[in-house]
Amino acid sequence: KTVGLTAVGTAAAGGYAAGRFLQPAVSFGKEMSRVQALTRIDKNSPQFKALREQAIKLGSETQFTAGDAASGQAFLAMASFTPQAIQAALPGVLDLAMAAGMDLGQTADISSNILTQMDRVGDTLAATFTRTNTDLRSLGETMKYTGPVAASLGLSLEQAAAMTGVLGSVGIRGSDAGTALRASLSRLVDPPKAAAMALKELG
Repeated sequence: KTVGLTAVGTAAAGGYAAGRFLQPAVSFGKEMSRVQALTRIDKNSPQFKALREQAIKLGSETQFTAGDAASGQAFLAMASFTPQAIQAALPGVLDLAMAAGMDLGQTADISSNILTQMDRVGDTLAATFTRTNTDLRSLGETMKYTGPVAASLGLSLEQAAAMTGVLGSVGIRGSDAGTALRASLSRLVDPPKAAAMALKELG
């Protein structure tokens, strides 16, 4: 009886260890299936093969796993990035995630939301939250409110990020900063007569 219990215990422990060993592979496979479904490309296509190879490569060369990289690809795909655009954007998203101390999927989600409104995201966002009193989550929340208005006015991402950083440094962050900036920029679109004259004088 004791021998039988020992054998069962050993088998259970072995199964648990095998499960832990296989978990990253299962997670990677699941995330790549999600990438394939979101990009709507054939799993045997060269495009999907390239995405898979990129995720594996990033998983072997960085602090992130292949599953993390695939999760980042999936978030970019959800933002309607093409397979080629995903490949181009992911290394910058990875650098941003490392700088922010966040997981790759969350970072891809935030940066892709901003990227659909403006461009040149990674370096600009990293420069903003490392040099001002804000973080990536707050910055993403601010840009959610500010980005569309700023883009419609022809402001660059750098200009919008700089304004966000200034507000963050005086304690106005996240949705509060986004609401304030959106209101300010909206009023510039159609300013009152006195304000319009003052802006004209200022050039």
